[in-house]
Amino acid sequence: VRHHRAGCDRTELPWFILGQDGLHRLDPASYALTDREFELGWADCWTLVRDWAGASWPEFPRVWGQVEGLFDAHMREMGWVEVPIVDAAAGDVLLMRIRGSATNHAAAYLGEGRIMHHQVGMLSGVDQLGPFLDKITHVFRRPDAR
Repeated sequence: VRHHRAGCDRTELPWFILGQDGLHRLDPASYALTDREFELGWADCWTLVRDWAGASWPEFPRVWGQVEGLFDAHMREMGWVEVPIVDAAAGDVLLMRIRGSATNHAAAYLGEGRIMHHQVGMLSGVDQLGPFLDKITHVFRRPDAR
């Protein structure tokens, strides 16, 4: 049901679902960026940043233990430009190494020392950047924001 609700909200169109107990209609609500429950591949850091950016980003399978290095490769494929960490500005995407040896987390930089992100086992939300500064591996900027 959560998948149907999120999909309906994302498309901003009514959905009709035929189940064993009949036909059901779902109407879209506003698709909130915060307070999403984490589910890898459906409601995770990549989908949050994608929805925040309002962009049509590629979908790719995300499997536990196998996402390292995928985010930076996809950012480059989409034409986002890597900038030095010290030049991070509101609107940039921050890639991080939370656990492991390679990039495995994405966050939206909101400016003024705040990020929006979605960590495993937590609701999506806004945090202070400070505790994550030493985890940043890459900063990407929209190609049209140079």
